[in-house]
Amino acid sequence: MSEEVKVAGVAEGVKVVHLVLVAVSAAIAAILDAFGVITTPIIPGVSLFYPGEAFLVAFAIWFGIWGLIGNWIGTIIGGLITGMPLFVAVIMKFANFVQPLVPALVWKTMKLDIKLKDKKSMIMFIIFGAVLGPIVGASWGCGTLVLVGFVPASVFWIAWWGWFLGDMIVMLVLGIPIMILGSPYVERAGLYIEGWIY
Repeated sequence: MSEEVKVAGVAEGVKVVHLVLVAVSAAIAAILDAFGVITTPIIPGVSLFYPGEAFLVAFAIWFGIWGLIGNWIGTIIGGLITGMPLFVAVIMKFANFVQPLVPALVWKTMKLDIKLKDKKSMIMFIIFGAVLGPIVGASWGCGTLVLVGFVPASVFWIAWWGWFLGDMIVMLVLGIPIMILGSPYVERAGLYIEGWIY
């Protein structure tokens, strides 16, 4: 796994494992995105129960930029699976890049515990992963759907509150256990990216 891949425009040191993290994150994100949107839609493209968000945040914290890129690619694919036009999916699903970016920024800059073992890490996860992240994601996602004309402006607040509350609950109920139980495996496997790229 130490074999480096030279990709035009990408810094030296990018390894095969980084590209695998993108692919795996994208595959899981695509499946969970389609599942959430198909099973509990509020409006086209927005789900009341979106379990994928817990994984998207974990991937961003664990894998840095590789998880964020995988999240965005995967949720675009999920959007296409559920019938969203490509143009709309690319713009709207960027919410699934920026929403997990919020807690990932905090983790990468403050070097918090990914296993949430201390009070500070747990509180920051709740504030940035379960509250502020969903505010950013709901605003971007629902706002872009209205701006591109995919849904009428009259449904913005219904969709926004559904997205925000649904993701907040998912992050509290699924996100915390995923971080607590999954982080030791990620660390033992040597997959945790402490910085953004390496």
